Amino acid sequence: MKYLIITALLLCSFSSSANYVLETIDIVSKDEICGDRVKVGDTITVLSNGGELKEAHLADKCIRDKKIKLVIMKALSAASYLSLFSDDVCLLSSSDIGTHTPYLDPRNVKVDETRDILRAVFMTLVDDAKIEAKHSLQYVGFMFLIPSTEMGSIPHEMFIEILGNKYKGVCK
Repeated sequence: MKYLIITALLLCSFSSSANYVLETIDIVSKDEICGDRVKVGDTITVLSNGGELKEAHLADKCIRDKKIKLVIMKALSAASYLSLFSDDVCLLSSSDIGTHTPYLDPRNVKVDETRDILRAVFMTLVDDAKIEAKHSLQYVGFMFLIPSTEMGSIPHEMFIEILGNKYKGVCK
C-alpha cells in the first residue's frame, strides 16, 4: 500500500507540476501555504486526513489569493473544506473526499454555539469561497449530518456540483 501511495504521488507530481503535498491541516502547513514556500500559481496535491478547521480557515485566503491549483487525492475533514477555496480544482477518479461535524465537546455544547458554527462555515463559503448559497448549504448540511466521531464520504458528483465552475475536470 505504501508503494502505491508513493507511486501515485510521483505520477501526480509529474503530471500536475505539484510542488507541495498537503498531508495535514495544521499551523505548519498553513504557514507554508501562506509563506514563501508556496508561490502564486503553484499546485498543491491534497493527500490529507484533515486537521484543524481553524487552520484551514486561515489558509483559505492564501489559497485564493495565490491562485493555487489543487489536485485532490484525499481530502477528508478540514481538507475538504479547504478544497472549496481554490478556483482550480481537479479530482482523480479515486479521490477520497469526506467530512463530519466539527469537533465539539458534547458535554458542553449549546444549541446557540452549534448554530453559530454552522452559520460561520456557511457564510465563509458564500462570502469568501464564492460557493453558491444553495451549494454552501448542501455542504454544511452534509457536514452536520455526520457525527464528529465518524467520516462521511462526499460523492464525487455532489462535490463537483458544490465546486461549480471551480472544478476543472479529472486531473491530468
